[in-house]
Amino acid sequence: MKFMSKKSTSKKSQTDLVSQKKTWVLPFAAVAILGWHLAIQGLASEQVKPDMDEMVAIPAGYFMMGSNDGGDNEKPVHKVYVSAFLMDKYEVTVAQYQRFIAATGHRLPENWNEQLQNPNRPAVNVDWNDANAYANWAGKRLPTETEWEYAARGGNTGMEGKPHYQYPWGNEASATKANFDVDGSRGRQREGWGIAKLYLKDVGSYSPNSYGLYDMAGNVWEWCTDWFDPNYYKTSPERTPKGPANGTYRVLRGGSWYHNANSMRCFKRRGRGPAIRGGYFIGIRCARDAR
Repeated sequence: MKFMSKKSTSKKSQTDLVSQKKTWVLPFAAVAILGWHLAIQGLASEQVKPDMDEMVAIPAGYFMMGSNDGGDNEKPVHKVYVSAFLMDKYEVTVAQYQRFIAATGHRLPENWNEQLQNPNRPAVNVDWNDANAYANWAGKRLPTETEWEYAARGGNTGMEGKPHYQYPWGNEASATKANFDVDGSRGRQREGWGIAKLYLKDVGSYSPNSYGLYDMAGNVWEWCTDWFDPNYYKTSPERTPKGPANGTYRVLRGGSWYHNANSMRCFKRRGRGPAIRGGYFIGIRCARDAR
């Protein structure tokens, strides 16, 4: 039997000690990294609304789209048929968008770590490409402009004796019904995260419209799938129009916390470049074909 010398034993002990240190250091580092990742995800799952992914069935029907009292791109009022579809009950939240990021590695919106502190607020600073990618990942799509207005009206079609309101609830804007710039003070400030974090609100903070959809007016503008054409209403088909075949801008609907009451009207149209970020007043709501 061979015995190690004291010198050899000492050397081996040092080697074993170093080996043990490495064995412990690596797991601790891995745990630290994993813990950070889970903490970031955890911020977006803490106290999250349980029905956040719910969709509302919107029935097929005709309605009068547009307005003869608004801007030129909102004219003329015209009769449109919309096929049945499903619409997100809420705007897409920070919590939902974080799940998408974690699953796909999609690029982060600006100020995302700060956005994560309010998981039930709408995810903002997303361009059309981000919104479309999220919708595809979720097994949904962005709504058409026609679907969006039809859903926002909540059955107030302007036909068969039904009203053709300016807003989802009536013809008068109200700070008790939506999140918008009531007195013009927000719009006079430079738009950015510094002001957005003060005025953005959790989705569902106000009463829903008659279809059960929340925040169809105010809080954040919502991307539609259509290309924007200011003259499209003059030539659009009556049944299930899907917008122009091409264009430069994509459609936004619904108004926001940063804009005045005029922006929240059901028929208000706005165009924006599909690759332009920087809008802390722009978010997402998805739709899906009825099955």
